[in-house]
Amino acid sequence: MGTDDCARDGGICEDTPDAFTCRCAMNYLDVSFDRVTRPGRKCKQLINECQTGQNDCSEEATCTDMEDSYICACPQTHIDLSPDTINRPGRRCLMRINECTSNRHDCSSNADCIDTPESYKCRCRDDFVDESPDPSRRPGRICRPALLDECRAGKHDCHQNAICQDLPQGYTCQCMPDFLDMSPHRVTHPGRLCQPRPTPPPPECRLDGSNQCKVHLNEVCRLVGGEPKCSCPSNYQRDASGSCSVINECQFPQLNDCHPAAECIDQVQGYTCQCRQGFRDMGDQKHPGRMCKPLVNECQFPHLNDCHTHATCMDLEEGYECKCNQGFMDLSHGRPGRICRQLIN
Repeated sequence: MGTDDCARDGGICEDTPDAFTCRCAMNYLDVSFDRVTRPGRKCKQLINECQTGQNDCSEEATCTDMEDSYICACPQTHIDLSPDTINRPGRRCLMRINECTSNRHDCSSNADCIDTPESYKCRCRDDFVDESPDPSRRPGRICRPALLDECRAGKHDCHQNAICQDLPQGYTCQCMPDFLDMSPHRVTHPGRLCQPRPTPPPPECRLDGSNQCKVHLNEVCRLVGGEPKCSCPSNYQRDASGSCSVINECQFPQLNDCHPAAECIDQVQGYTCQCRQGFRDMGDQKHPGRMCKPLVNECQFPHLNDCHTHATCMDLEEGYECKCNQGFMDLSHGRPGRICRQLIN
């Protein structure tokens, strides 16, 4: 009676007329190098990881025991958010929720909610402007009606000799220089009737300096129609008193490029723009007041931030940050403070 090389753990030796054969016992897996010609040399005990709990499947996933391992699978009612869904699926399952139909979204009432496999998207409807704090990543949270520019659209009743000026609410009209405002209700509705201002012919003068123009009116002697006459210098206009005054670009929208939310400040030479209180200047330092954006503290409004209920929202100059509170672990992926789980001692 000779010796055999069957596996000592789980191997079974069976005598034959010429020699012997080996095989693995029940509940053992044959992992021999050559299972065809030399079976039963190495046996591995089969373990049902699904029954013993020796698996890392998600609590919501189904664990299926395999011959040498196990597989996890999220149910159809859940989304598989595992880090490696191809090789190791079912490790993290998130229940599918249609935030749009269940009203679990923070889209503006003037935006459409679009359900996605993992979350949802918001999109401002037509005729609305997206003024969300972070429109590139979280659009459609604040949608304001697009303002109608009656002046550009030609929907105004300004006189042909008046300038139409767009306002945040409506518009106003202003008679052009050298025209008198003869509107019937010029206090509340100016610039509806503008008539030429009667001006006396400019006095004669000489370019050699004799017969000076009226210095107290800021007049200079210039060639007008080929003849030297007293008139206003460049960038000046004659006002109601007859004096020559510097043109105020802030009075005429077409002469300045300030943002609608900025204040135009007239200067001796030109003008400057300054964003009003409650707005941030997003333009370059050399040209302030050309691009003004509303200041919004997302942390004051829960629908403007997605921090977890057990996280603290911290307002920043640009956007905000979330940080899990003490006693909670941050399980967020990429953006902290979105998923906070309580630490268990």
